[in-house]
Amino acid sequence: MAAEARLLAVLVFFHHRVPLFLLRLIFPALRRTGRARVEMHVYAGGGHVFGLRQTKYPATEWPPLVETWLTTIGMISQ
Repeated sequence: MAAEARLLAVLVFFHHRVPLFLLRLIFPALRRTGRARVEMHVYAGGGHVFGLRQTKYPATEWPPLVETWLTTIGMISQ
């Protein structure tokens, strides 16, 4: 399959301190490609390397979300 025909799976996580204009640029740009399966989560808090260790913040739960999403879109098997 040609590289141009391949679908992209892009999961974007942003901390609330990332400038809003980046969110408004990246997400629609990926969707416009017509090849990207895009999901975006914006968390209000979490700190540096959020989600890689257990914390009180909801961002801690992102690794299982990635696995579920990749399974749902057929990128990995159950």
